[in-house]
Amino acid sequence: MINNPITDNQNQHENADTKDAVMKAYKVTVSKPRSRWFVGGLAVGFGALFILVILLIGRSAGNNSRSRDIRTRAAGEPGILMKGTVVSHDPPGATLTIDDLRMAYSDAQLPGTWTAKPDDSIDLWSVNPGFPVTIEVDPASFSIENHTFTILSLLPIP
Repeated sequence: MINNPITDNQNQHENADTKDAVMKAYKVTVSKPRSRWFVGGLAVGFGALFILVILLIGRSAGNNSRSRDIRTRAAGEPGILMKGTVVSHDPPGATLTIDDLRMAYSDAQLPGTWTAKPDDSIDLWSVNPGFPVTIEVDPASFSIENHTFTILSLLPIP
């Protein structure tokens, strides 16, 4: 078969028309290559998002995993309200011995007998052995190991 330049050119033109017709029929579009600015913007955006997620995870994990002494955490509080029964008091030695110690709003009892040193403004003569009392305890002085604490305020329960 002999190549005819006129026929070959016509066939190429018909093939191009057919290709355009097929692309329109199937709604095929040829995408343009993305610009460097677009790709760079995506990279910066994802990088910033990654850093933000890491910071948020670190902040939330830091609050839960940080182990601090309970007295240090409680030192920011004004005082811990507790209830107990006065076993004995020693006004000259400025100490109270308290039993049945528990949180004011809980039934959970702290075991043992506790020695309390009242603040200078508290009158130890206002309570007698056997009296139930409500106590505001200084959280920084509360020692579970030694069963001691400092009283910020003392109120006999009638």
